[in-house]
Amino acid sequence: MFDATGFVVAPGEIITIFGSNLGPATLTTAQLDSTGKFATLLGGTRILFDGVPAPIIYTSANQVSVVVPFAVAGKTSTTVRTEFNGVLTAGLTISVGETAPGLFTSNASGKGQIAALNQDSGINSPTRPAEPNTVVQLYATGAGQWTETIADGAIAGERLVAPKAPVYARVGKLPAEIKYVGTAPGLINGALQINILLPKELIGGPAVPIQISVGNYTSAPGTTLAVK
Repeated sequence: MFDATGFVVAPGEIITIFGSNLGPATLTTAQLDSTGKFATLLGGTRILFDGVPAPIIYTSANQVSVVVPFAVAGKTSTTVRTEFNGVLTAGLTISVGETAPGLFTSNASGKGQIAALNQDSGINSPTRPAEPNTVVQLYATGAGQWTETIADGAIAGERLVAPKAPVYARVGKLPAEIKYVGTAPGLINGALQINILLPKELIGGPAVPIQISVGNYTSAPGTTLAVK
């Protein structure tokens, strides 16, 4: 069983499911199938969205991370079932949105310091803050459909593909210029890379609020970036 309370998912969104008896006692991390894509059966675990298996990033007894199949696009809800060693749970119906943006954070909680690279490719942190008027590279998910079809579980290559929905970023109280937004080369389909130019007028600090918007939806508050 798992808890879907408050879930709203988007096509291609990387999500984490919490529950019990979801997978093996020992954490099992992603494996590639014979076609070079992330496997949809890992450690005896499968996660099905309206019967479509999701690519699995990792699985364990109480926690599984998967990518929502793009087959949910255009739907208002999807029925999710978990399977472990051939035993299927009863389905839970959850809402589907066009987008459901979220920034990756350093502690993987969705709150606090985001996972970002400064212009010099160093990891952004309070001890390595970004300079105003420089480019920072962010990582997110939940952008919804791309302008081109990419297979579920595929690893993004050098051909860059943008999301269909417009993307915006705000740092502190100021809008940030988007320099690039699209697939993240080397990462699984569903990861979104956003390069922003920090406003030169930005007031710095170790935890400057930052949020992104994709289409009509905005990422959750509580995410921060370190700025000098």
